[in-house]
Amino acid sequence: MKSDTSGRNNGFGIAPDLDMFAPVYGTPFSANASPYDLDTRQLGVYTSAQLLIGERWTFTAGVRHDRARSNGNIDGADTEYDVSHNSVNIGAMYISDFGISPYISYSESFKPIGGIDAYGRSYQPYEAKQTEVGVKLEPSWLDGNVTIAYFDIEEKNALISDASNIQIQSGTRHNKGIEIQGDFKLAANTALKLSYTYNDSDQDVSDTLNVRTPLLPRHQAGLWLSHRFGLPNGNGLTVAGGARYVGSTVDERYYPGERIPSHTLLDLMMQYEINREWSLQLNARNLTDKTYVAAPRGFHRRLTGCRRWGTTQ
Repeated sequence: MKSDTSGRNNGFGIAPDLDMFAPVYGTPFSANASPYDLDTRQLGVYTSAQLLIGERWTFTAGVRHDRARSNGNIDGADTEYDVSHNSVNIGAMYISDFGISPYISYSESFKPIGGIDAYGRSYQPYEAKQTEVGVKLEPSWLDGNVTIAYFDIEEKNALISDASNIQIQSGTRHNKGIEIQGDFKLAANTALKLSYTYNDSDQDVSDTLNVRTPLLPRHQAGLWLSHRFGLPNGNGLTVAGGARYVGSTVDERYYPGERIPSHTLLDLMMQYEINREWSLQLNARNLTDKTYVAAPRGFHRRLTGCRRWGTTQ
């Protein structure tokens, strides 16, 4: 991976006086901003193995080595880091005769982040580690599966909001919660997917201050229903629709007592199969054109780099 980032930091200047009773807008004033130029590179090597013992136990393990370098110039000063990092993952699952498969896994992740904050500090690589315990249910009477998992994630160098309007890295973030996912086949050509995540997340802002992670909801849920129609010409048309619920969020550090309300969005998808190799797809998000306050991307463990490494397959 190679990333080149250049630009200018926040610009500051002294604005002229403004008469509140007879304001005159548009008076020019100068603002100074600090230029920066960063070059980030990453090289990773990964190996993994899966072991099946008898007909019941499945084990997975993997190791990844990353080398990340960042060189650059921020307002005339050199900034750089050269980091080597090893990440490991292990997992185990027991497959029973009753469609109940408990599992446990541990995984680590590492990802360089390009850019700097408003104080001229280059972003350090993101690191995380996750422990997960869960069970996958595939009973014979159900055409589908349900996964219930408890997760505990610790993130280092995660980006958080700052009064400068440019994100910073501050302390450690802890995420603990429950995730439920279900995939069901309701009929020959009809499928339903459901998901719910509860995440109790807190962020270390300083050595003495710990707050609920800003703009990260405790509750998120999703529903997706799809049906495939067989057309007279032999091709297929799939129509799907769903809803996304994002719970309320807060920013206890800068706006204590304020709450951003929850919202629910409706989506639609249509896919036409031209042949086995080609298809056309149309996606429509937020069908009702709902106005809402959008925070940074909601929490989703597959975005953090901590994955289940196949233990729930």
